[in-house]
Amino acid sequence: MNSRSRYAPQFVEVSPRRVTPYATVRGALAALDNGGHWWSFTARKGDERIDAGELARATGEMSSTPRAFLGFELAIAGLAPDERDEVRAKLAPSLRRRVAAAKIAHLEAGAALETCGTSSCIAAGKARIVGKAAVVVTRIILIGKMPMPVEAEVEYTELEFDAGGGAKERVFARTSTGSRLAGRMRYAVAFQRARVRSVRGGEELRHAFVWAYSPLE
Repeated sequence: MNSRSRYAPQFVEVSPRRVTPYATVRGALAALDNGGHWWSFTARKGDERIDAGELARATGEMSSTPRAFLGFELAIAGLAPDERDEVRAKLAPSLRRRVAAAKIAHLEAGAALETCGTSSCIAAGKARIVGKAAVVVTRIILIGKMPMPVEAEVEYTELEFDAGGGAKERVFARTSTGSRLAGRMRYAVAFQRARVRSVRGGEELRHAFVWAYSPLE
């Protein structure tokens, strides 16, 4: 079952961002409590309170978007569950509610992506490149003053992901340099319905798309 959050990532043509994981709670809080972007007027570096601008800056985003939430959860994924909760407790209350509402699941070792019951998850495993795939996307263009939907095929890298439980699953990434996503990886994955030409013709199915990654070796 797919439990979709109002903060779930929408289908966007973005290249996966490499995320450096935090090794300790102290290191995570030092990186996150950073004063935010220049327009983060409520943020104060070192005040032991992480606001939206600070989280956005730490994840390399311009604002606290669902992509920033995925990057944040990926960065703390190497910590123990209670340590992740300790870091989340330092988020400003409104930001903490938004991150919780995003429902980003941390899958246990060996758990297949298909076991994720939410719109996005963090999973570790081994990936290898399968080849290229054409993903059908809908773009809006203006004809005069009238917005019109137009379909286009966009090239993605198709990878085979093995979490260690025996299942080999397909994931897709918007990148022409897929080699950096191969090997032992921890992925931040969002599930979205799309038509992928290399999988089952023109049928629209639920596919896993990589939004961020951290090498594990």
